[in-house]
Amino acid sequence: MDNRSSLSRLPSLDGWRALSILMVIGFHMGFIAPASTKPFFNWMFDGFLGVRFFFIISGFLITWLMILEMDQTGQVSFKRFYMRRCLRILPVYCAFLLVLGGFQLLTGFKESGLTWFALLTFTRNYVEGTSSSGHLWSLSVEEQFYLIWPAVFLCVAKDAKQRIRKAACILAIPVILAPVFRVLGYMASRDHTHLLSPSMLGIGKSYKGIIGQIFSDVSFFDRCDSLAFGCFCAILLADKYETFGNWIKKHSISVCFIALGLILIPYIFGRSFIPAYIMIPFGNSFQAAGFSMLLMHSVIQPRWGAYQALSWRWVRQIGILSYSLYIWQQIFWTRPWAAQQIHNAAPEWWVWVWLIPTFVVAAVSYYGLERPLLKLRSRFRGA
Repeated sequence: MDNRSSLSRLPSLDGWRALSILMVIGFHMGFIAPASTKPFFNWMFDGFLGVRFFFIISGFLITWLMILEMDQTGQVSFKRFYMRRCLRILPVYCAFLLVLGGFQLLTGFKESGLTWFALLTFTRNYVEGTSSSGHLWSLSVEEQFYLIWPAVFLCVAKDAKQRIRKAACILAIPVILAPVFRVLGYMASRDHTHLLSPSMLGIGKSYKGIIGQIFSDVSFFDRCDSLAFGCFCAILLADKYETFGNWIKKHSISVCFIALGLILIPYIFGRSFIPAYIMIPFGNSFQAAGFSMLLMHSVIQPRWGAYQALSWRWVRQIGILSYSLYIWQQIFWTRPWAAQQIHNAAPEWWVWVWLIPTFVVAAVSYYGLERPLLKLRSRFRGA
């Protein structure tokens, strides 16, 4: 208890965020890269794996904060929780939607009325639209999860002695449910060429109707297990910090070896199109479990081996900008202001040049919108 309460700022998280956003950006660079370099980007970067990392980090951090609040006050304030979420998500998100709206008014860019409704209600993962807003499916998944999780956590956390056991039982539901939906979605799509690769635009495969979207690869039900892994990691680390920490330190090499294997084996199979049908339901789960192990290990031993790189200043700075980078990068590689908004429409020089305005706008977004609200957000923290 004393050891974990001393972690005023969890180490390594900004570094992991940096890795996650760089995977997303590199993945998108592959869409507009010349044919000769596409294989490099396709093998080196996996944007959906980066998003999976983001989900786990988010579930971990939010649950950790609720645990600290529960330990200090004996309760979790839903008002404070949702105020923190609003202050974290909405300023940059709304600014992005205003810019998209400007493109719709002034250029040939068009989103349907249904897509705008989905963007405003965080249901973009169930409605198709342009690729310029396609990445917002991930925020929709997160916000849908956090409509449920605080109330569930409050029920689980009332009895501190039974917290781990109850959390394991509850969080096992999304961990089991997600592979089932992945199998059903795979069968419905009849697309046997993409064993692990979700659709390029981040808007689900082309199923028919809302039922098809529920079984798409960006559905809440397809992705909720990653958030569940992060939530359970926070509870495990909080309640068994000393015991689990000592075990991790004793088996550091084995933990890293197993974790990297869980991440890389599905990654390689997915890009090699090797017929391994166990990867369809469980590939994402394996990767989520592997990254969860690395995340906890890096929090416990932030200076062990390669984890030190996660604390390098420039790496942490990218992690700090990661939310703004994630939101704004989409309009630069998809170019909604252009006449043709398709992957190969950009000139070759744009493959690298678009990174410059992306980082500039992200920095302005962070220092102009995110950072000024940090103190206000801290007022709504119970710990």
